Amino acid sequence: MLAQGWATALVMEDDMDWDVSIKQQLEQLAPLIRTVFPSGGDDGNMNRPPRPNSPYGDGWDLLWLGHCGELVPSTGVRSLIDSTLPTSALYRETYGDYSYFPPQLRMVYKTHSPLCTYAYALTSHAAMTIYQRVRAANHRIITTDLREWCQSGILRCVSVNPELFHHHKKAGKPSSQVAQVEGWSELAAEEKVDFTANIRHSARCNSAVEGELATCQDEFMGPVQEHH
Repeated sequence: MLAQGWATALVMEDDMDWDVSIKQQLEQLAPLIRTVFPSGGDDGNMNRPPRPNSPYGDGWDLLWLGHCGELVPSTGVRSLIDSTLPTSALYRETYGDYSYFPPQLRMVYKTHSPLCTYAYALTSHAAMTIYQRVRAANHRIITTDLREWCQSGILRCVSVNPELFHHHKKAGKPSSQVAQVEGWSELAAEEKVDFTANIRHSARCNSAVEGELATCQDEFMGPVQEHH
């Protein structure tokens, strides 16, 4: 980003999946994202332009679009009903746990405590801040550093929950290589079907070649069962 002079970039892990309606989802979330850290004089920084150059605003540094779970703060939450979300109220989080949200409620707020860096957008300012802090090679796991920099205000961060990006599970493959290494046998078990947690219409499932579709569970409805 710094070498190319990019204003923003989206960073994703290579096994990410998203809904086929991702553009529609981002379009309806953009106005909410802009209100978390308003651009221009509204946020106390007169060096920012009075009107955002981005549809998501110019007040944030990092936009957490993909994660594996995050606590929702008690205040400052913007929300809307998103018909592209699964119709179940059950949402999968990290370590195989589940949270219950009102069905199809999408929330946007100042980042609280996310886990996993499935997908995040960042500005050139954030890229420089991160570079300056990790160049001495004294950094830790990227998720931990980013979360703490968001919490401390070093980075201005906005989270979307339920997330827009989540890693895709493949039938017959171990659920997590990390879980295998750590010895978490239940989490490391092979999946029975292809699926993506918290996604209604998986882009990967809907782009699968004929013959693979029979093993791909489209809408996520909680604990994965045999697909019929």
